Amino acid sequence: MEDEALHQLQHEQSKLLDKIDELRVIGIGGLVELPQLIVCGNQSSGKSSVLEAISRVRFPAKSNICTRFATEVVLRRNPSSKIKISIEPGPSRKDEEERRNLRSFTYDKFSNGNDLPDLLKEAKERMGITESFDSGFSDDVLKVEIWGPEKPELTLVDLPGLYYSTSEDQGPQGIKIVDELTEKYMKNSKSIILAVINANADYHIQVVLDKAKRFDPSRERTLGIVTHPDGLEANSDQEQTYLQFIKNEKIHLQLGWHALRNRSFGTQETSDDKRDEVEKTFFNQGRWTSLPRECVGIDSLRRRLSSILLNHIRRNLPSLIVDIQEKVSEREKKLSKLGAARSTLQQQKGFLLSISGQFERITGQALNGLYADEFFGGLGERTSAEDFRRLRLLFAS
Repeated sequence: MEDEALHQLQHEQSKLLDKIDELRVIGIGGLVELPQLIVCGNQSSGKSSVLEAISRVRFPAKSNICTRFATEVVLRRNPSSKIKISIEPGPSRKDEEERRNLRSFTYDKFSNGNDLPDLLKEAKERMGITESFDSGFSDDVLKVEIWGPEKPELTLVDLPGLYYSTSEDQGPQGIKIVDELTEKYMKNSKSIILAVINANADYHIQVVLDKAKRFDPSRERTLGIVTHPDGLEANSDQEQTYLQFIKNEKIHLQLGWHALRNRSFGTQETSDDKRDEVEKTFFNQGRWTSLPRECVGIDSLRRRLSSILLNHIRRNLPSLIVDIQEKVSEREKKLSKLGAARSTLQQQKGFLLSISGQFERITGQALNGLYADEFFGGLGERTSAEDFRRLRLLFAS
């Protein structure tokens, strides 16, 4: 009975998330704010490893392939495994041919993530992003859809990593563009912000929490994720500091904190099961045992994020419906002002001929001093005495 109830909940959750995704695909996200989870952090924060652990698909952690556009990761539970790659054109793409070209980019012929780096590179080329260090970023969204029997019901948006020093690959213009892109997503009041913090770096120089606070001052839609806890020296002051973070004692977040122990450079080829086993062992030793189990490890994070996103969508659904209805009403008013549709060439020619005929009639009346058309605002209805007074006023001025 319990398994049946759980299956029903997962089915309802999947349907709800799919509907939100459909709204995003048809462009509603450009008109109203849609509920979503966004993954933010510095370039060295371990964002890719977090996505990799959640999805069990290898994202290129040490590459600039994914640094120039947002990546939407859609995870859905399904008996068979499948991965599909596509591009959703951004609002700045006005040319319909360009939009069709981007939407035609699809890959659904593979069932694992080993080819993902190459596919991401091809997607970048399709968007027109070159390797030039200051060639700019794109507001197009790369969509990675992953189905599998063990996948959680989740949709996340991975944003380019924040950085503040230039290099051969990344120029000063990129700093501004990544900042603006991150703030654009954070500004959405329906975004849940997953702020990824690297425990190996001083948290004071990781600006993601300060940036999140600007758009979420009450800290009600920010979840902190601490990565690389294994890099901290046991029983050190820095370890104690991050333990206080995860216990929600240092910076209080209403959604709380979570800790993950991901693969290191030397263990990046280990299996997903081995990665999870090493993580469990790590959090069951030393001072890490003092943390609540729901705040550590990838299994609990998957469940936690699924619950957060589902509750967030449910809470925002009424206002989302109102927003969409208002936008529909606005568009209907604009459409009504355009008059009847003129879909055929004959209808379009007839419409233009009626405009030219009206123009000819109005100019003819103006030249002959006959102001009968309503265009003149009743000018032809005045008496000769009124015209005389108007003429006298014109001379007087």
